[in-house]
Amino acid sequence: MAAILLFSNAIIGFFESYIDNGNTLEWLKVNIWINPLLWLIGIAIHALFVFKYKVIFIDKWEKNQVDEFMNKKK
Repeated sequence: MAAILLFSNAIIGFFESYIDNGNTLEWLKVNIWINPLLWLIGIAIHALFVFKYKVIFIDKWEKNQVDEFMNKKK
């Protein structure tokens, strides 16, 4: 997706010479930007659900490690 965004001007320039309909070019320009944006939103939502419980796990692990370290000092 990043490659499409980086080379979007080249892609649009390629199609401009073959497509005479302005609406089709506008559709192409919009879809080049909307598609990666929707993927980004979808992946971000997925990441929130996947790592929702990882934060709780890390907090508990950190607390246990601190307690263990403090008990060793005594």
